[in-house]
Amino acid sequence: MNIESDLVLTFPGNPTVDAMLSIESAESGWVNSQTYRATYSLSNQNVDVENIDVFINGGQDPYGNDQSAYLSENHFSILLNTTGLNENNLNQVLTLTHVYPNPVQTGELFYIEVKKTDKPLSVQLFDIHGQLLSSETAFTSTAGKYGFHTTGIAAGIYFAQVSDGEKQAVFKVRIID
Repeated sequence: MNIESDLVLTFPGNPTVDAMLSIESAESGWVNSQTYRATYSLSNQNVDVENIDVFINGGQDPYGNDQSAYLSENHFSILLNTTGLNENNLNQVLTLTHVYPNPVQTGELFYIEVKKTDKPLSVQLFDIHGQLLSSETAFTSTAGKYGFHTTGIAAGIYFAQVSDGEKQAVFKVRIID
């Protein structure tokens, strides 16, 4: 693709998503000739929206020819308000006291501090499509502080699922170059 072309991403038929997301122009753009990264700010973090369609237009090939518009149906969901907790399973949530640094440099460690566990922690790192990228277990800690590697993980936004075998928590981690 022509990295000088400006792609336009819209969310057809979903005014809620249009109102919630604002493009971050300075952080969005072509990563290479095949990958465009669009970064958005989310204005309302109390609404869940599932099965969001994305319409992409404005691309050009390396010779300047316009490319056909593309509709990706049910491309992603925004599920920030869904906790899955009720009175019967509140004790199944692992209490994270601190996750740092966040963002973390690729290849460096990020640390998780956990309250009230003496068990090994496992961390599974998922990309935004739900694909498992990394799985690691820490068997020892210093005062509830566990370190996990980002070696071989490209810059981007990921979700880490942390579990001590009984309780779990999920958090977002941003890895930067």
